[in-house]
Amino acid sequence: AKQIEGEWRFVEVQLEGRQVSFETRPGWNDKRWIVKGNELTSTPVGQPGRVVRERKSRISLDATKSPKHLNLTSLDGNEKDMTFACIYELDKDRLKICSPYFYNIVDPSNRPNEFTTNAGDGRMLYVLERVKSN
Repeated sequence: AKQIEGEWRFVEVQLEGRQVSFETRPGWNDKRWIVKGNELTSTPVGQPGRVVRERKSRISLDATKSPKHLNLTSLDGNEKDMTFACIYELDKDRLKICSPYFYNIVDPSNRPNEFTTNAGDGRMLYVLERVKSN
């Protein structure tokens, strides 16, 4: 998990085969994932008229699998204690994660086997870049 410690910003998000537009979804440009040890903190996405708070998850990695496995266990919110079975790929300062869709949960243990999303598959694909400290 040390390899992915740090602050990450979203550069691309796909949901069930559709590209999420950062222009029509305000706040995604500012959203961050901060990984420290086995804890992931997700900063809020600012939505007009909606109060959104920081979210916490426990993260565990298994780099011996192919593709590499990442499990996210929610520590709060409606998904508290649910574990989402994801896959990940780390290439220097670029992190790619494919996961079950968090807000339309059909089966959070249904781990993707490739970094793709299609209509109705219940998957999200995140591409993040490491935020460099100045």
